[in-house]
Amino acid sequence: MLVWTHGTVGVADHCATSWAGTGKLFPAYIARWLQAGYAVVSSDYEGLGTPGLHPYLVGATEARNALDSARAVIGQTYHIANRVLIDGQSQGGGAAFATAGVAPSYAPELAVLGTIATGVPYITPKTMAAPPADPNAVDPAIAYMFYVTLVARSLDPSLDTASLFTARALPVFEKAVSSCIDDLARGVKAAGLSDANALRPGAMSRVLKVVMPYYGYSTLALKQPLFVGTGDADRDVSPLAQTMLVHDACAAGTVVERHVYPGKSHLDAWMASEDDAFAFGQAVMHGGKIHSTCP
Repeated sequence: MLVWTHGTVGVADHCATSWAGTGKLFPAYIARWLQAGYAVVSSDYEGLGTPGLHPYLVGATEARNALDSARAVIGQTYHIANRVLIDGQSQGGGAAFATAGVAPSYAPELAVLGTIATGVPYITPKTMAAPPADPNAVDPAIAYMFYVTLVARSLDPSLDTASLFTARALPVFEKAVSSCIDDLARGVKAAGLSDANALRPGAMSRVLKVVMPYYGYSTLALKQPLFVGTGDADRDVSPLAQTMLVHDACAAGTVVERHVYPGKSHLDAWMASEDDAFAFGQAVMHGGKIHSTCP
C-alpha cells in the first residue's frame, strides 16, 4: 500500500483535497502505482475540513494523520496487505519524512518499508539563516511564510502581526486564513511583495522562534530506506536545505537514495522523479537493492 501525503494547499477548510480535489498533476502520477497493484490511501491533515486551524508543517501531527489513514484500511475489510510505502511532495515530503520517523513508536503494527520525499522541507536554525538571493525580488513563497505565521500566532497570541509585516503586506497576510495556496501566491505577486518590502526587521526570526520546537523532525535516523528527489531550480523549498537534510540523515544512519534533477523546479522535480521513485518503491517492496548515495 502507498500512503500519500499531499503538498501545501492552504489552511482553510475549502482548500482540503477531499473538498477541492488533488490538483491536475496527481492523477497521472498516482495512476502508475495503481496500475502496478498498489492500494493508495491519503488523508487531509488536521484542521483541513475539520474544526480548528491546520497546524501547517507540524510534522508530528501530519505523521499521525498519515498513519491513522493506513490503520483505517489495513486489517479491515479491504484485504490490503500490511506492507506500507510512504510518499509525499513538498509539505507532504516533510510529512512523509516525519511519518517514517514516528511510525515505529506510534504505529508499530504497521510494516513501513520505505519512504519517498520530493521537495522536502528542512527547517532548522541553520537552514533558515541564509538570506534570500535578492531581497528585492517579488517572491510568491512569502505565501508560505504567511501560513507559518498563522501557526505561530495560534501558539503565541501575543505576536503582533503589524510588527511582523509592513502595511503593504498586511492586507495579503489577512487573506491567508481563507485563501488556498495558488490564490495567496497570486496575491503576493499582485502586491509586488518581496522580503525587503513585506517583512519588518527580525520578523522571520521571531516567528521561527515560536514554531521551531514543533517543526523539527522527531528523528533523522529512519529505520527504512529513504528516497529524496530535489530540483536544483526549486524556488519553493531550498535545494541547499534539502541537501543538508540528506547529509544529516546519512550521518544519522539512514539509508538514502538521493536524486538531483538539473533545471527542475519544485513541481517539475516531482514529475521528473517518477521513474526513479517508482523503481525505489518496487525495490523496497520486493526486496531489491537500494542504491544508497550516502558517503
